Amino acid sequence: MPSGLTKPATRRALLQQTRTRPLKARAVPLVGPVRVGIRIKGLRRFRDMTLQQLAKLARCSVSILSKIENGKATPSFAMLHNILSALDTNLSAFLAEAESEEKVVVRQQERQRIDLKEFQRRGRKVSIEQFIPHAKGRMLQGNLITVETGGKSAGQYSHRGEEAGFLIKGFLELTIGRRIYHLGPGDSFCFRSEISHSFRNPGPGQTKILWVNTPPTF
Repeated sequence: MPSGLTKPATRRALLQQTRTRPLKARAVPLVGPVRVGIRIKGLRRFRDMTLQQLAKLARCSVSILSKIENGKATPSFAMLHNILSALDTNLSAFLAEAESEEKVVVRQQERQRIDLKEFQRRGRKVSIEQFIPHAKGRMLQGNLITVETGGKSAGQYSHRGEEAGFLIKGFLELTIGRRIYHLGPGDSFCFRSEISHSFRNPGPGQTKILWVNTPPTF
């Protein structure tokens, strides 16, 4: 039998084992402002950037950036996004302890959940699971985003690339530039990421979105 293939009975057994495992995504926590600051400082120095240069690109003050790097302040999620974009990286790469294996299949219980509690203001109610895991050289990034009633993105974003999404469940208010779009289950969207954008769940109920970016910017 060629390498990489299994007998039908073996395949069925493996799938059955997969179905009986606990279906819980693994959380990837951001462990405190000190660890975040050390990583940001390391990336900045690796790219031979001064505090002033990074602060200007990230649209924040030098003093707050210095506090973040030294573990004396925690950035909001919007500020963290701006800092990582200025450092030419993204949240998935930033959180990765090492480059992920380029998997073809990711089982439900293997999906990594990004824990953003430290960077979310109370009431944001947004959680993220990666269905396209981070890997070096990968051109796509895909997340399953869950938004509780009243939950929303941390302000408006703009960055290079293109993104698209499909609404699995619930309702979504999507703002692209100055236009507001209202989506329901089964609706989809696609837009250039350079246009400022944000989202929120107007309710009722929970909203689930399959959201894809290229290149990886989240």
